[in-house]
Amino acid sequence: MFKQLRVLTLGGVLLLTVAFSSGCVAVLAAGAGAGTMAWIKGELIENVDASQSVTFAAAKKGLKSLGLPVDSEDEGQTQSVVKSSYGDGKKVTVVVEAFTDKASRIKIRVGFLGDRARSESILTSIKRHL
Repeated sequence: MFKQLRVLTLGGVLLLTVAFSSGCVAVLAAGAGAGTMAWIKGELIENVDASQSVTFAAAKKGLKSLGLPVDSEDEGQTQSVVKSSYGDGKKVTVVVEAFTDKASRIKIRVGFLGDRARSESILTSIKRHL
């Protein structure tokens, strides 16, 4: 009897784990369309309908239009990164990842723990240059 109860309990836990995992995957998959913004662990993420190279150029222009310097940049085939910093020392990292030839994902982190207001300001500026 106890063995059957233990198996049922373990099965229930596994079922809940799979259901939770599947739900998270469904939410992330549903968020794959352009214009979907997410704040995850201190990072602002949005998908856009523009190629990686166009989005990367917009990221650099967006930072400059906010008066932020481009400290470094690295443009790759599937991922590009531009780094900047605020006057108060907070570091900015913008990552642009290619989805397809016409779609990409922007990831913005300001500071170690993230600064949502500044990240949203940067995203808005980038989108103005798309």
